[in-house]
Amino acid sequence: MGGLSKVETARKGNLYGIFGMFLAIAASFFMEGWGDLDYAKFALAFVIGGVLGTIMAAVIKMEKMP
Repeated sequence: MGGLSKVETARKGNLYGIFGMFLAIAASFFMEGWGDLDYAKFALAFVIGGVLGTIMAAVIKMEKMP
């Protein structure tokens, strides 16, 4: 989060955040009991989150972000 506080480091901070989320999703595939997960529900949640995030990124100006 500290990387997002300055304009110069915001790009690197965003990349760290993206990489962290990638690691979290990848790690969930290796959790015990992963085979019991309903893949359709996971895919649906992934798609809904991606669509909402894309819409929000396109509509909300950067100045309005907290």
